[in-house]
Amino acid sequence: MQKQSVISSSSPHPKGIDCIKWKDNLVFSCGKDDRVMVTDPRSGTVVKEVGMQCAGSNCLTVSSTGSEIAVGHNQGFLSTWDFSSLKMIDTWQPHQDDCRSVDYSPDSQFLLTSSFDCSAKVTSQQQTVYSLDCHSDKVVMARFHP
Repeated sequence: MQKQSVISSSSPHPKGIDCIKWKDNLVFSCGKDDRVMVTDPRSGTVVKEVGMQCAGSNCLTVSSTGSEIAVGHNQGFLSTWDFSSLKMIDTWQPHQDDCRSVDYSPDSQFLLTSSFDCSAKVTSQQQTVYSLDCHSDKVVMARFHP
């Protein structure tokens, strides 16, 4: 058995972490402090930080190119951010209750979201392309199949 070691164990979110993603040797996280942090796990250094303008960031995803970040929020809001400038691209409300998961399609043209409003939706540029509203309970996770 090969021995594993912890690269870094620091947490940039003092109030707790809701979601973590790994992309291109960077760790993307969102927490209860309403911030998205990008951390270099080798040094534990925060490389970038975004303060959310929508309260309650629950989940995040990074586009396949690494150029955009999408964040799911409370009250059903979704926001997209340009990674290099850290400026908000857009925000909209595809759900009526907390957005609990968000995933870019493999080509980064669509976003798949799930929510406590018992639905999952595929959106593109604020337009709902497909809505699955037949669940009898909260939808906590949805992912595109590779």
